[in-house]
Amino acid sequence: MDFLCKAPCPRSFSNARLLHIHQKSCTTFKKAQQARDEQAMAGKSAFERRKRKKHRIDEPEPSTSSDGPLSELPDFDTDMPGAEDVSSPPPLPSPEPEQPPPPQFTAAGRPIRVKRKTWKLLQQLPEVAPSVIREPDPPLADPAPAPLPQPAAWIWEGIKTAMNNFE
Repeated sequence: MDFLCKAPCPRSFSNARLLHIHQKSCTTFKKAQQARDEQAMAGKSAFERRKRKKHRIDEPEPSTSSDGPLSELPDFDTDMPGAEDVSSPPPLPSPEPEQPPPPQFTAAGRPIRVKRKTWKLLQQLPEVAPSVIREPDPPLADPAPAPLPQPAAWIWEGIKTAMNNFE
């Protein structure tokens, strides 16, 4: 079984390993591979453009008029006194959905992986901020400290041992 390089290159090899070694240095193979990669990127961007365009078309526009017949509307009893005086609060504006930040890419063009904390860090409880303890103000009149009791006599508490003899 012969292993052939790309069409313009006439080389053939007896096994896949030799073909792979040749393709690392073959300029025609590298040019063909680069052209294939460019086509893939162009096709991918065209696919994304079509996808975005289709998404815009499929998105229904908000309707302000009621499309259904009047018979489907609920019946409200307007004969109640004060029914006209009751007003509903204005609807709150809906918050706009947050757009995720654009993905960051490495030098190779791949998205950067989101790093998680280790389980040890996740298990640690947050530390409580140290509370500020205010020291009490010293009293204005400081009494004199009590005198320490004096020892009655000095007592030696050493251990007597025999003298070392090295003969």
